[in-house]
Amino acid sequence: MPDENKDGKVLGVVSVAMIGISAMFTLRNLPCIANSGYQSIFFFSVAMLLFFLPISMACAELGSKFPKQGGVYIWVSEAFGARIGFIASWLEWINNTLYFTMILSLMIFMCDHICGHIFQTKISNLHQLLLMLVFFWGTTIFNFFSLKYSSLFSSIGTIFGAIIPAIILIAVAIYALLHSKSHLPTPCTIMPDFDLGNAAKLSLAMAAFTGIEISSYYIPNIQNPRKTYPKAMLLTALVMFSLYILSTLAIASLVPADQLDVSKGSIQAIEYLGNKSVVCIVEIMMLIGMASYLNTWVISPLKGLMVAGKRGFLPRSLIKNNRNGSPQRLLIVQGVLVSIMVVAFVFVNAPEAAFWFIEIVSSQLLMIMYLLVLASCVQLRFMKEMREDNGYRIPGKQPGFLIIVIIGILSCIVSMLLALIKPENITTMHFSSKQYALMVIGVTLFLVLPGLLLPASAKIGSHKHHWTKQWSMGIIKLLGWKIHNITEPTACQKAIVVLAPHTSNWDFFYGMLFKFSYPNLKIRFAIKKEVMFFPLSYIMKALGAIPIDRSKTSVKGGRNMVSAMADMVSESDSILLMIAPEGTRRYAKRWKTGFYRLSEATNLPIILGYINYAKKQMGLGPICYPTGDVEKDIADIQDFYRTIPGKYPKQGVV
Repeated sequence: MPDENKDGKVLGVVSVAMIGISAMFTLRNLPCIANSGYQSIFFFSVAMLLFFLPISMACAELGSKFPKQGGVYIWVSEAFGARIGFIASWLEWINNTLYFTMILSLMIFMCDHICGHIFQTKISNLHQLLLMLVFFWGTTIFNFFSLKYSSLFSSIGTIFGAIIPAIILIAVAIYALLHSKSHLPTPCTIMPDFDLGNAAKLSLAMAAFTGIEISSYYIPNIQNPRKTYPKAMLLTALVMFSLYILSTLAIASLVPADQLDVSKGSIQAIEYLGNKSVVCIVEIMMLIGMASYLNTWVISPLKGLMVAGKRGFLPRSLIKNNRNGSPQRLLIVQGVLVSIMVVAFVFVNAPEAAFWFIEIVSSQLLMIMYLLVLASCVQLRFMKEMREDNGYRIPGKQPGFLIIVIIGILSCIVSMLLALIKPENITTMHFSSKQYALMVIGVTLFLVLPGLLLPASAKIGSHKHHWTKQWSMGIIKLLGWKIHNITEPTACQKAIVVLAPHTSNWDFFYGMLFKFSYPNLKIRFAIKKEVMFFPLSYIMKALGAIPIDRSKTSVKGGRNMVSAMADMVSESDSILLMIAPEGTRRYAKRWKTGFYRLSEATNLPIILGYINYAKKQMGLGPICYPTGDVEKDIADIQDFYRTIPGKYPKQGVV
């Protein structure tokens, strides 16, 4: 590690790369992909280029803009508010809580093999349970003390317990290959057959590259982050790619595909060493590596959760650090939850299927979190307040930035869809493909819900950056349109807004963009009741729709439709009610007068809203007030719209 400079920035390229490698590299995922043989090269290549690089660059940009403790929670809450930030932090934590069960199960398999070699005995289910609890609670209690020792153990354990055993595996596989003892088929192509059995492996390959957000937390301590961080990410990608490819091929080379167990394939490969003493030494090293990996993730996600807790999302009794600065109480709660899951896992009848299912659900949770991170990167990049040229930025200016982020978003979505495909090589899954997909979706949603529903003990308040406004304005700009208001939307607390000419369904799209560009205003719109069917009706009502039955002149109680809407408007503190007076997308020689009579009934002004497709402009035009002469007033209003072409001008006001 380089010497500390005067700014306290001590991390160089190698140091930053090692942080990322120690947070990501593990042998646990590789057996799930190893039976693909040389085709695993394709899976890891796609995962690195289309997933790892976009995610790592997004984390770098966000980490340099907000070099505060809290990581993912801080980034997402700055973009979308505290609640969405808490959901992201929750996803990061609950995903790791599931992973702990998998890591502990691998540690038990390793202990079982070691006991078999030394004592010629197997570990019973009860002893497996006790060992898993001892491992996890031992790691948890270790993190009650100084985090300096915890970090040191994670770094040393990664080198001696993960990287060195991987190198040994690779060396043994090369030996087997040279002596014609390899189980790998002759390479013919690295392109896989995209059948249902192989598709989910791409999702697992992407999951193998998760965890890079940990290294971005250290950006304030990086020397010249604009140059150092990209180089570190490139070095991390090359090392991780090489280790994953070679280790996966090594497992595939040493273990026949029909004997490969996805839950303990790396242990099966170690058995090839033959000499019991050597096997025991390597397995003990791997056990230390798993313990160090467990140690890294026991504490890291709680940092973001702790920040969210201090902002009102967790009980005050849980968010107190002990004298060593460790979130001891949260660690205890986490330990209790993991203990419950461990008990369930140990006594499950199909551990291989359970292992795979936990892996898939964890990857789903991670992908949702990364989608929030990528969306936050877009949101914060285009905020005026966040455009200062400081810290690391994704290269390529605006076009390059958007391409990289969109690739990352699409990769996450594809990964989530592929994970819904039932694997054909796991025979202990006794349910259909449809049931499998529904189970994955159901369990994922069940684990996301607490992030949405957990009450905040403190008032969150409104967010200073209203993300709906930023995204709507961004889309308007991207499409080449602009909002031009003659009357400012805030000029009237209540008003009837005429929206014309209405010639296309695209009018609704642009109308929604206008609505979301002013999130602090209560903008509602009248719409024909025919489109208010389940489940679209729930969405439309959430957007502000008021259904109008054009076949009726009265509603319940004998009142007409205008009177009912007038009562609704009068009861509102503020409202801009949009109405399309033509009542159809076709040419209408005579307008419906409901908007005019509603204005008279409520004594509210009429604002002339418009969408000009020729100039790509939309907004609010002049204000007018009813004079009582309906024909003349509507004719004057139509005169304003004669120069404003709709999507189909011949169907507009002519």
